[in-house]
Amino acid sequence: MFIRVGDHLMTILLMPAPMPYDQQLWQRASWVWPEAFHAAGRHRAHLVVATMGSAEDNSETKALGFAESVRLTTAFVGAVLEALPGCLGVV
Repeated sequence: MFIRVGDHLMTILLMPAPMPYDQQLWQRASWVWPEAFHAAGRHRAHLVVATMGSAEDNSETKALGFAESVRLTTAFVGAVLEALPGCLGVV
């Protein structure tokens, strides 16, 4: 699914399988989320969220810089979390 955010596109993709297991990722997450390993073992699906570039076919729309892309992605993920209260975590 593509969602227009201003002059840019975001995508959200449902992956009907657990995230590939990454021991170091979940270990880092457990520093601030003690239940991270337990949650990683229980989840059955995940979402992929990413910026996709300009929503317009013109050269006037500037590409997002790193900081802008991070801010947009963070806001988008926050909106997804608001809409999906059963979400367990964000990595």
